[in-house]
Amino acid sequence: MLLTIKTSSGQNNQMMFWALNKCPLMLSQISTKASGAYSLRRLNCNYKGKCINVRRGTSTTGSTTSDIGFTATGDLDTAALKTFLGANGGYIAIWYDQSGNGKNLTQSTSANQPRIANNSGVIDRVNTKPTITFQDNTDEMYAAAMDIQAISGIRSAFSGTTSAGYQYLVSVPADFDFSIRCGNVTAWNYGDFNTDDFWHTGDIYVNNSPTTVYPATLHSVYTYCSTARTGSTFSLSTTFMSRGMNGGNPVSELIMFPTILASGERATIYLNQKLYYALP
Repeated sequence: MLLTIKTSSGQNNQMMFWALNKCPLMLSQISTKASGAYSLRRLNCNYKGKCINVRRGTSTTGSTTSDIGFTATGDLDTAALKTFLGANGGYIAIWYDQSGNGKNLTQSTSANQPRIANNSGVIDRVNTKPTITFQDNTDEMYAAAMDIQAISGIRSAFSGTTSAGYQYLVSVPADFDFSIRCGNVTAWNYGDFNTDDFWHTGDIYVNNSPTTVYPATLHSVYTYCSTARTGSTFSLSTTFMSRGMNGGNPVSELIMFPTILASGERATIYLNQKLYYALP
């Protein structure tokens, strides 16, 4: 039977996807289990916890925090977030791990917490979806040791068009020179082919196409290396040589996998991300 659904503008794709799939959440559509999974939407049908723990105040002041969860359709509960923040800024103290492994990303130092809302309480967004903004290269978060061979992320990059600036998305181990980066060889490229880059003996896919082009718009990035890094910590951004993300770079989703994804699973993830985030 053909099912026709009429919904308001901006919700059509998501509501159709939920209606036609018993459990459309992205990580429930593939067999490979994530080592760590972080997003501002629900990714796993078996995950019943919260999304983020938010501190209310400014980048350096305020100590009151609150857990923020999801709506019935799996979006970040922005209504609850706005109620909590009022006309105050919002900063991420914990980004909860949806993999079931308890590998939460954390940052206890107020000045180093990335932002989710400005100091007037306006939620940061890209393509209408909430996002987490790294305002300078001191903003970063840490997770406990896990096995990592592949990484999937949704992020933007606003570092400029010159070839001078490194920008690390993640560092494995935490705060070490081993990561996905914006290179200093060609503007807007991932990596500079150093042997300690995460993908040096692997590959990078941007919007599911093999390339090192680093778009200055919201995009999906998937990368892997030939050998899994077992029992390794990692940091979202880094303090290594002041090469963390900066300039207001947003990240909306980050997933770590213990093995390389098959091409079909990689495509499933990208199509899901494309639908939700309105990617190219």
